[in-house]
Amino acid sequence: MEYTYLLINLAILAGPLLLSFDPRVRYYRRWPAVFAAILTVSSAMVFWDIHATAAGHWFFSDAHTIGIRFAGLPLEELLFFVTVPFACLFTWEVVQFYLKKDELLRGMLPLWRIAGIAFMLAGFAAGSRQYTAWVLFLCGGLITILTIFKPEVLIRRSSLIWIGVTAMLFLLFNTVLTAVPVVTYGEDMVSGIRIGTIPLEDSFYNLFMLLAYLTLYLRFRRAPAGNPVQPAS
Repeated sequence: MEYTYLLINLAILAGPLLLSFDPRVRYYRRWPAVFAAILTVSSAMVFWDIHATAAGHWFFSDAHTIGIRFAGLPLEELLFFVTVPFACLFTWEVVQFYLKKDELLRGMLPLWRIAGIAFMLAGFAAGSRQYTAWVLFLCGGLITILTIFKPEVLIRRSSLIWIGVTAMLFLLFNTVLTAVPVVTYGEDMVSGIRIGTIPLEDSFYNLFMLLAYLTLYLRFRRAPAGNPVQPAS
């Protein structure tokens, strides 16, 4: 069905948009920061997407998109870089509301440091598998930068909960995208390891994207970000 990808975007957007005006979360009050983060990060993500599509990292099905393309990307793919961060940052605010008390889990910082370095090394070792190499190196690089300059983004209890919740949503929607399939991948560009129908590389892509949006969102947010953060005892 030519509307498949469009309907997926609408499904991602619908709940967060309708609940933006819930008096408990009042997400609509955060929209200036939300859209500032989306504009900043999505501009870079779209540039990457254009290059990756042209290089054959992945391909979009004509049968499941409406046929409008910009620089080789379906209109729905551009909408993806609005609907997904909008929904994920809404989820962040919901976690903040229900968690009530946040804290810094400092014991997680060494693990993040190891992960960042390990991902970058794995990226270098990926060789000609370009999607594998790029996503591991960029994800590892961002994590490493955050451990140095913004470690609280990684080690807040709320951040870890949020990453877990959004990872489950990612598995749901990306399974649909890759099972239909709306998007397919160049066999020589990926490792071949999959979680169901999802290339393993997409998990690192998702983590990179989430951390980039969250970091910029917290930067643009005028009020203190979420609940008071206390060191873990």
